[in-house]
Amino acid sequence: MQRPSGPVTTPKQTVITGCDDLGATVSAALAEKGYVVTVLDPRPEAFDRLPRDLVQQDRIIVVVGDATRHEDLRRASVRDADAFMALSGSDSENALVGQLAKHVYHVPTVVCRIDDPTMQGMYTRLGLDAISGTALVARAVLEADV
Repeated sequence: MQRPSGPVTTPKQTVITGCDDLGATVSAALAEKGYVVTVLDPRPEAFDRLPRDLVQQDRIIVVVGDATRHEDLRRASVRDADAFMALSGSDSENALVGQLAKHVYHVPTVVCRIDDPTMQGMYTRLGLDAISGTALVARAVLEADV
């Protein structure tokens, strides 16, 4: 048997909290690119948004739980994550779980959805990559010079 000549790489592990439209879309896109994605949400019905084939192939792993609980974060394998994305609809929950991932579990890359653009700077100063859909749309409108 011949061994591969290049370095053996394992798929990147990503944990996503929140399986609304944004979380489901990002999860599917990352899984399609070869990432192994664990999605954590307290509502089992939220996982209906995920592509069944990717879940059946274990490219997306679903975990029913609360991202603010250490036990549920551990069940979602946050300790093994290369990236963590807090994408629920709650800015405060996203900021809390983002800080847990960054400062307690030492996940190298942490991205938080923060819809209130006035809070984005504060969360960035806490070491989180904060993204604001509101700010992105406002910037696009201004750049379009409508």
